[in-house]
Amino acid sequence: MTEGKATSSGSIDFHSSELDLYRSISDNSNQAELVINAETRKIVYTNLLFSKITGYPLKDLIETDFFTYLDGKSKESLRQIYPEIMIGKRKNFIEELEIVTGNGKLISVEGYFSVNEFFRYPVLLYAYLTDISEKKRIENELRKTNRFLRKVIESSVDGIIATDMKGNILIFNEGAESMLDYKTEDIIGKKSIEQLYPPGEAREIMKMLRCSQYGGVGKLETSQSYLIDSKGHKVPINISATIIYDEGGKELASVGIFTDLREKIKMEKQLQETQLQLIQSEKMASLGKLAAGVAHEINNPLGGIVIFSNLILECQEPGSQTYSDILKVVEEATRCKEIVKDLLEFAHQTSPDLSPMDINRALEQSVLFLSKQSVFHNIKIIKELQHGLPPIRGNISQLNQVFINILFNAAEAMDGSGKVTIRSKYDERNDFISISIADNGPGISEEIQSRIFDPFFTTKEVGRGTGLGLSISYGIIAAHHGRIYVKSKAGSGATFIIEFPPCK
Repeated sequence: MTEGKATSSGSIDFHSSELDLYRSISDNSNQAELVINAETRKIVYTNLLFSKITGYPLKDLIETDFFTYLDGKSKESLRQIYPEIMIGKRKNFIEELEIVTGNGKLISVEGYFSVNEFFRYPVLLYAYLTDISEKKRIENELRKTNRFLRKVIESSVDGIIATDMKGNILIFNEGAESMLDYKTEDIIGKKSIEQLYPPGEAREIMKMLRCSQYGGVGKLETSQSYLIDSKGHKVPINISATIIYDEGGKELASVGIFTDLREKIKMEKQLQETQLQLIQSEKMASLGKLAAGVAHEINNPLGGIVIFSNLILECQEPGSQTYSDILKVVEEATRCKEIVKDLLEFAHQTSPDLSPMDINRALEQSVLFLSKQSVFHNIKIIKELQHGLPPIRGNISQLNQVFINILFNAAEAMDGSGKVTIRSKYDERNDFISISIADNGPGISEEIQSRIFDPFFTTKEVGRGTGLGLSISYGIIAAHHGRIYVKSKAGSGATFIIEFPPCK
């Protein structure tokens, strides 16, 4: 296009033949083309596409201010660089603008601007505008989708961790933060995925992902493994994972979804303990009925043996062999009656008289009684009792019997020398009062822990115990609507735990 000439009004007058040629070319362009008088900002020339974009007739666009068709933000953006255009400092530049159409709609365009100065004529600004509304719409949709996916990832209760193929962590969501006690800023760019697994485990996971045996190549169906938390503890998890590929099948990244199994394992353990408690309760109930029947059957004959033995004993000369033999019969029969008495106590079907009481008081009384016993002279008793415990419904004499029995067993297990720690506390979350009596003796092996509450089961030497003490204690605690169990490992002492519901 050759030069035009300036009119008296300052506009540019193109030769008609050149204008027709230029218009025929530019009207077929996929860009809106404009020539703007830089001094007045008025449109000197535009093609049909700009008319279509704005919705204004072509003739109405000529000699109008170009800024008229811009939104406020775009106007301000051009105003800031306009001084540089006028002094020739800004010759070519690209700017993203919003065009306001005739019906008020906004259309995004990318503008390429070029400044040409005609000799002795006004400065001309050539603008080539490309409609990028669809591109912007797609970008906005992608941003919305990415924000949505980010929210989905962050709100997941499971841990979600994404890494590149070098093991660098790219995504570490809130679920992973909670599970492993890390902050995202402590992980991204600072740790690799291998550091979150036990040694060698990350490589094994990738081997499983790349073979077809665990859900197909590039996929790993739910499997159990471990992660390492910030304190170095193993966290049992279920993992399902996938490899992300590009269009050419090249590995780009891997994504793992991790489910924390600690609560599940804890619940399963509690369920198992509850089942064992139920089995123990049923077993004790059956044994109680059997013991009651046996006790009543042998109690009367034993009474007769004791009475007639004492009558015979009165007829013998003290110190004679016969006297000694009959005395032995009386002693052994009396011992049998004591055993029968314990059996009847164990099998007693009626509930004790219960009333609100302070469990700490029962513990204090039991310790005071035992402190005078010789077997406790070399045993240190430590009391860690929580003050202000809610009262329980109990029978203090029966509970003293339980505590004294457990403490005596601990003293005998430690051979009269050691330490016993007694604790009481209220578990507000689970709403029960817990009593624990722990010794530092030889402990109880796992093999016999399920049997220690059975009647007549004892590890003591013959003649040192009947094996009914813990059985009776079990029955007393059950009658108080509580439970008793033991935690111990051979060589690590034993802890008896008793739990009571508070008064309602």
